[in-house]
Amino acid sequence: MEKGSVSTVKNINLGTFSVTENQKITFSEGIFGFENISDYYLIDANIAPFMLLQAAEDEAIGFIVCDPFLFFQSYEFDLNEEAKKSINLEKSEDLLVLTIVTLSDKIDEVTANLVGPIIINIKTHQAIQYIVNDPKYTTKHPIFVK
Repeated sequence: MEKGSVSTVKNINLGTFSVTENQKITFSEGIFGFENISDYYLIDANIAPFMLLQAAEDEAIGFIVCDPFLFFQSYEFDLNEEAKKSINLEKSEDLLVLTIVTLSDKIDEVTANLVGPIIINIKTHQAIQYIVNDPKYTTKHPIFVK
């Protein structure tokens, strides 16, 4: 796809979306469990504050993601130099952090994976899934706490 041209991707649950090359995110090592898929699109799927991270070539592979700082203001971790180099990150203002969300019919069962955030360089569109080694975070951290 050329820069600026519009294409479509489909998600089996949410339907078809128009996307541009500017929305494309490339994972050099994939997402854990989906290492063979490198290209995704970050889509505003009208489910704010959540977004869809949709695999470019597989309509069955899509992740609901969100900005973790909307729900967890004290969420923090140190991004190591190896991770920064892997996405060619030079300035922290080019960094976008997202977490994969598990939805549920029960609001108190909606969770975020704070152990494996998605780290995106918004300038280069390169991304990795990073591992945060901190016992205070879990892969199923409740978003809506009573």
